[in-house]
Amino acid sequence: MAGQLIPPPGIAPEAPPDATPQKCIADWVDLMKSCDKFLLAGLQREVGPHGDLRAAYRKWYAEHREEHDRTLARLIRGLQRCEAGHEPPETFVDVQVDLLLAKTAYQKHVLSRRVSVPAAILGMDVDVLSCEDLIIFKLLAGRIIDRADAAALLRANRSSIDTDDLLKWIDNHDLSADFAEIWDEAFPGESPPTSNFAGIHE
Repeated sequence: MAGQLIPPPGIAPEAPPDATPQKCIADWVDLMKSCDKFLLAGLQREVGPHGDLRAAYRKWYAEHREEHDRTLARLIRGLQRCEAGHEPPETFVDVQVDLLLAKTAYQKHVLSRRVSVPAAILGMDVDVLSCEDLIIFKLLAGRIIDRADAAALLRANRSSIDTDDLLKWIDNHDLSADFAEIWDEAFPGESPPTSNFAGIHE
């Protein structure tokens, strides 16, 4: 179909017959971790054995975010054209979303306090994670791109973040060491805030 960006479902590769949802998720996580290893190996090759890998990653991340922002801008322009009737009905706009399937008590808690934000271009409100919960999920994902995102979220929202609530769930998920690392990434040389909460694990 002319202008179609998303291929028809019929040509997508089929999942193995024994692939349970849990196995598919585990395979996806393994794939993401492998991608991280390939990225770091490529950056290390560029800077050499004694080069600054962290600086190389920061540069790659900045370039990645610029491309991400350009992609979002193209998406918004495409939605605006569709809304204004400038695109034929059969035209598709490629939209990527993350779906949160709540299973644990924490995930259900996260959904219970989701934040509704207006999406004028869609003519509706969209429910999203709070900034604190998004940081937690980024740390739980653990990929280098997620950790960089978490640091960026801290920098951009420092004045409005509920630090006590964030630290409570950091402790709950045994993420204190990870949080200290991204805090140093966001605010070099500054000690991270501490919490008196005792983790209550699921």
